[in-house]
Amino acid sequence: MLRVLLAVLLMFHGMVHFTGLARAFLPAHVPIFKTYINKSTGLDWALAGTFFVLSGLLLLLNNEYWWGVGGIAILISQVLIVFNWHDARFGTVANVILAIAVYIGMTMWDFQVRYITAVERTDEQVLTLPEQHIGEQDLALFVQPAQRNFRTVGVVGKVQK
Repeated sequence: MLRVLLAVLLMFHGMVHFTGLARAFLPAHVPIFKTYINKSTGLDWALAGTFFVLSGLLLLLNNEYWWGVGGIAILISQVLIVFNWHDARFGTVANVILAIAVYIGMTMWDFQVRYITAVERTDEQVLTLPEQHIGEQDLALFVQPAQRNFRTVGVVGKVQK
């Protein structure tokens, strides 16, 4: 549910950026903004908007790199906001909220990558271990509840690698 809400927020914020494009190419149709926006800057607003929409779509599609696209969108957006502060300053609030979400997404991705790498490294190390039989003497190292659990699941007497 939160993922969908975040994706909608990303895409909505992206669509708002397209008003910068409209202001640059059709200024009479966007009279709410006072700041002049030239055509190349209008294209920059559209670029930021495109990155936001793409980031939201990637998030909906469970693409693990959505946060990278979102981070680029936030950087472009905030630079544009600074140069158009009078009309766009409230976009900073949305950018801060989205930056927190992007940071969380990045740290979750980083944790997953590190976890998978550690599991693969452990699997490789386990394959090089010699085979051994697990006996009652091996269970002596564990507390009583763990010993009972190992006996219940049938570890004792098995060949382990």
